[in-house]
Amino acid sequence: MTLYRAFGLTIDSALELPELPIAAGPADVTIRFGPTPPQLEKPAICRVLYQAQGDRWLMDGGRIVPARFLVQGGQEVVVEQTGPVDASVLRLFLLGSCMGALLLQRGVMPLHGNALAGSRGAAVLTGSVGAGKSTLSLALLQRGHRLLADDISAVYRDPAGRPQVSSGFPRVKLWADSCALLDVETAGLERIRPELEKYHFPLNGAFAPQPLPLDTVYVLLPGPWDAPRVEELHGAAKVRELQAQLYKVLFAEGLRIWPWLFAHSSAVAAHIRLCTVRRPQNPVYLPHLVDLIAEDMAR
Repeated sequence: MTLYRAFGLTIDSALELPELPIAAGPADVTIRFGPTPPQLEKPAICRVLYQAQGDRWLMDGGRIVPARFLVQGGQEVVVEQTGPVDASVLRLFLLGSCMGALLLQRGVMPLHGNALAGSRGAAVLTGSVGAGKSTLSLALLQRGHRLLADDISAVYRDPAGRPQVSSGFPRVKLWADSCALLDVETAGLERIRPELEKYHFPLNGAFAPQPLPLDTVYVLLPGPWDAPRVEELHGAAKVRELQAQLYKVLFAEGLRIWPWLFAHSSAVAAHIRLCTVRRPQNPVYLPHLVDLIAEDMAR
């Protein structure tokens, strides 16, 4: 077992996690290999790949990954391989869906987005799959910004109730077309899964390892816009949009934590800005979009 640090947690793992920095001290979470049930008893929610009941969440990778993952009590992840599987694929699911479920079990709000360090705190780029979160993140990294978290931004609240974003790990995942658009050479980069043209991009010093106060959430809206535009939301619209950007939002339904989550997201929304960002699909507008976000982060 080796101790690692991510999402504000010290993780004791039987599986090597080279993406994560090494840690010390008592563990908050344990990842171990062992038997898992094929299904939960009377699950509150049952989807194609996962089911949940109370403080237990079970994912069966099926044809995607021959393994089952049991997340329970916000303290433990049990992994059972059901067939040959590459360790990189196990890590992908452990550090993605499993961490999203575990953070919710621990009362932490996981946003589906990339967090970057700005002069006023953390800025989280959120949006639907394909909205351009990673592309915009890399473009901002190329401008000298630092990454705090990729894909999952873990939002805690400090003793005064102010939201903080904890660091994830020093890599960003990029599709081949994003790499080509931003002149990143993929030769020598590790694929996140052997069959996908999506790569781990090491940050090489552009990682922010300490938590930062959450300043702004940007919701990317790709479309046939004629120019990028940032618009700040207020009131109930702001809270609804923040809730919509949760990582794997349906996990909360299975864990039956909506009352807590509504109160938590409302409290977080009171402390932050939330802006929608019109993102033109034509890549010719990307430099303009990067300028717009960078200027807004430095306002």
